[in-house]
Amino acid sequence: MKSIKHILFQSLLGILLLLSPPVFTSCQEEPAKIDITMVSDYSQIIAAINQVDRSLTEKVSLVEAALSGGFADSKTAKQMLQQAVASLTGTVSENLSAIETAVKSQTASLETKLGLIEAAVTLGFADSATQQALTRTAIESLSGTTAERLAQVEGTMRRQTASLETKLSLIETAVTEGLADETAALELMQQAIAALTGTAAERLQAIEAAVEDQAISLVAKLDLIDVAVENRLADANEALTLVQQAVDALYGTVEEKLGAVAEAVKNRSTGLDTKLGLIEAAVKQGFVDQVAQQELLQQAFKTLDGTLESKLAAIASAVRSQSSGLSSKMELIGQAVSEGLAADTVQQVLIRQAVESLGGTLDEKLSSIDSVVSSQTVELWAKLGLVESSLQAGLSDELKALEQIEQALSTSVQGGVDSVLTALNHIDTTLKDHVTAVLASIFQEIQGQTDYTTILQSIQQALDKLVSS
Repeated sequence: MKSIKHILFQSLLGILLLLSPPVFTSCQEEPAKIDITMVSDYSQIIAAINQVDRSLTEKVSLVEAALSGGFADSKTAKQMLQQAVASLTGTVSENLSAIETAVKSQTASLETKLGLIEAAVTLGFADSATQQALTRTAIESLSGTTAERLAQVEGTMRRQTASLETKLSLIETAVTEGLADETAALELMQQAIAALTGTAAERLQAIEAAVEDQAISLVAKLDLIDVAVENRLADANEALTLVQQAVDALYGTVEEKLGAVAEAVKNRSTGLDTKLGLIEAAVKQGFVDQVAQQELLQQAFKTLDGTLESKLAAIASAVRSQSSGLSSKMELIGQAVSEGLAADTVQQVLIRQAVESLGGTLDEKLSSIDSVVSSQTVELWAKLGLVESSLQAGLSDELKALEQIEQALSTSVQGGVDSVLTALNHIDTTLKDHVTAVLASIFQEIQGQTDYTTILQSIQQALDKLVSS
């Protein structure tokens, strides 16, 4: 005995087939009477979908009926939608008009509409801009309250029919259209990630494909990477690679790329460690110079929300993360100190954590430290704190520490007395003796060759008082 669902499906299929515009040959033929069975239903559906004289909206309705009637699973439905789009004839404009009409349909589900849009992109009927416009149309065609419309979007996130790229585009459109705020968007992202199937490698591959898609904004990609890490689909190194791929996928002028990075850095839902990795990747790509890097790092710091404890927790997390380099971490610690978020004890802990997070061989770790110690932008106290932590961690001996101190002072001594005194107030007493010895050597080399003679004498006197005390 046939179920009611089966009978309803037979009725709809029969109606759709009988509504087909007549095809004339030498003699006009009567519409064929269809006796649908469980075996022949699928072939009848495919035949109807391939008919060029049937509207796309009719074909989409047929696919919907096949899904609800149990004659097609989600994978088969996607293939049907591709066939339906492939059967379109006419100009590109006419085909797009037909797709838009079908997307506006009140009877088709959001899931089916997205499948139709994906098919249009795959078959070359729609570029990224058109895809976004069609996705917006699909959102606008949803009926019901805001909660009911958002529930339909959530349902799509949980299903495995739409690709991750399509889901991200849908989330972005939902935010743009005021259907979802940042919190809801992250929840939708979590659902999209949870719906990924396959091995860990296959799921990571799906994330990589979305990250490289130029139709998706950098903000959405970074949030996706954060969620992937949170759900253990990507580790720190893989996250760093994904961030670099997201930057590589940026297109447009230098100003446009920089604008995209600045927008992502301002976004409050993106993790601080991910932002640091983003800024570094942009520097490596060559469209962010040292000045812009400083501004972006400051902006990343300003986006920190919450209490003092929560801000420090975010900074500590970023410092421990391996998704960014030592230079960015030291700049972040410097921001925390200058803004009064980190006292001496806290900053020493943060610097030590930054050293502990270094990856690679011993030579690679020391190279990272040397690079920061030689930097013109990092504060002297931070450089000396880094040398101290490196010595305590066993990454260097006293000879190497003295060499690094000389590097630090050579690039920072022009800051005058105050910069040196500030630095000495942040470091261990034993390191002050090393600093004094190195400074004496530096003074002998540069005294009389620069305009800093008076300043250097004042520094020497101040250091003598500090050491004697």
